[in-house]
Amino acid sequence: MEIPENLKWINKIEEIDVAEGIKNCGMPQHYHKFVRSFYDTIETRIQDIQDSYNSDDIKAYTSKVHSLKSVAGIMGAKELSELARELEEAGDYGDRQFIDQNTETIINMLHAFKDKLSPIEIEDTAVGADDNKPMISPEEMESAYRALGDFVQQMDYDAAERVFSELNEYILPDNDRQLIKELEKMLRSFNWDGMESMLSQR
Repeated sequence: MEIPENLKWINKIEEIDVAEGIKNCGMPQHYHKFVRSFYDTIETRIQDIQDSYNSDDIKAYTSKVHSLKSVAGIMGAKELSELARELEEAGDYGDRQFIDQNTETIINMLHAFKDKLSPIEIEDTAVGADDNKPMISPEEMESAYRALGDFVQQMDYDAAERVFSELNEYILPDNDRQLIKELEKMLRSFNWDGMESMLSQR
């Protein structure tokens, strides 16, 4: 499969099979967005895995590595996905020794991905500065916030995702752009309470 130009830098990361990721996501632009979402949630995933491990909450730990297994598999990060699968099985069977031996390894792998995928932030900043996009009106911005508030209360992921996709077609004021970025990060980790709080305080 021919790798699009804007994804070729990701293709240089040996731990990621970009062709497999595009196949899993259906289209290159969907894959690019998926990788960005993964990048944005890495720190949260690290913290969640570390916290559940430190508190000996094996049920929560198993849930966190299960989620990582699925996301890494879709992205094409096979080694990361496989280790997460093994840790999930260890959690299911109560194999604390395997968990003790490999938790630091998977956290280090996530830190490495954070570093290797960091160019996506620079890339997206450049894209966000596209002067060909229209500036959003205050009325449209307020309408988007109201819609997000409704969808967050309903925990409707797909509808909230559509709002973010529509907002991406506009240039946003600096404050709104930062707020929307934070809200989108929260959506990726299903942090509905955090989104609701942030929307109510804006």
